[in-house]
Amino acid sequence: MLTESLAMYTEMMLYKENYGEAAMKKQLEIHKQIYQSEKGLYKEQPLYKVTPENTHISYSKGAIVIVKLSEEIGEQQLNKILKCFLAKYRYPQRPTTLNFLDELNIAMNPEEYKRIIWLICWCVMKY
Repeated sequence: MLTESLAMYTEMMLYKENYGEAAMKKQLEIHKQIYQSEKGLYKEQPLYKVTPENTHISYSKGAIVIVKLSEEIGEQQLNKILKCFLAKYRYPQRPTTLNFLDELNIAMNPEEYKRIIWLICWCVMKY
């Protein structure tokens, strides 16, 4: 999740910057279709536990969930959290998705964090 989903988030934000939000949303719709068409072929996994053989989850579902997260807490806030995360866990450390969730928790008040985690889980269940 950390490499592929965050790479997809970066791609979506660059797409948004270059072509506008509507075009980026169209790209997300394509990822929703990819995820929907692939999910019946593999065992479903939560995004934070995704394994390498389930690329439809780490790429497509990851793009959907991380963009949704940025919409909920704000792109600047998410980028600030990512910057702190990257500084704290730079090479040679090997962070996990749980470390990223910890950084979200540190940056938010407890109620906001609970709401965001619920939203991410809901988004995962919905798609």
